[in-house]
Amino acid sequence: MPVSSRKRAFTLVELLISSVILLLMLGASYEALVLATKYHQKLADSSQVQQETMAVLSRLERSISGASAESLEVAADNASIRFISARGDGEFYDLDPATGAAIWHRWVGYYLDGTTLIGKEAPIAASTALPSFFPSLADIPSDSTARRVELSKQVRSVFFEDGATTISIVLETRSPAQKSNGLTVLTRVHLTH
Repeated sequence: MPVSSRKRAFTLVELLISSVILLLMLGASYEALVLATKYHQKLADSSQVQQETMAVLSRLERSISGASAESLEVAADNASIRFISARGDGEFYDLDPATGAAIWHRWVGYYLDGTTLIGKEAPIAASTALPSFFPSLADIPSDSTARRVELSKQVRSVFFEDGATTISIVLETRSPAQKSNGLTVLTRVHLTH
């Protein structure tokens, strides 16, 4: 009997079945890649919101902790605040070496303009006595002599609550890309002066 030299090949049906299986596997892999990319973007967006929220909150806490409790004023809607600060030109608070009393260096105000949290401050004559006049809460946004700093453009709401010796701050931020819900944080700052 002669041995057949004909080689076995794939049939058209086998090729079609393997092509369909390969396409299904490629489609599933692509879908997994798309989902992983979306998850990564959402995670990066959420991380950015958390970092910015914590940075803004830290700045507010540091600034308010040097405030004079006597000068502190919170707006009726609890969305803005003003006070006299013992913070000098650096990030440190000054005390009179002879008496230990705080030396007041500047007035500070924070308010929300749309979704932007703005801080304004201007120097005052350094003194252990509180100044008799500094801008009212209503005048701070229009004061062009003060240094203006945008703390965040992602603030949904801010709420300052004045306690006897503490300020409660509720800061709610939003995602700029709307890929995450944002973050709401509550903190309390103890007034030492």
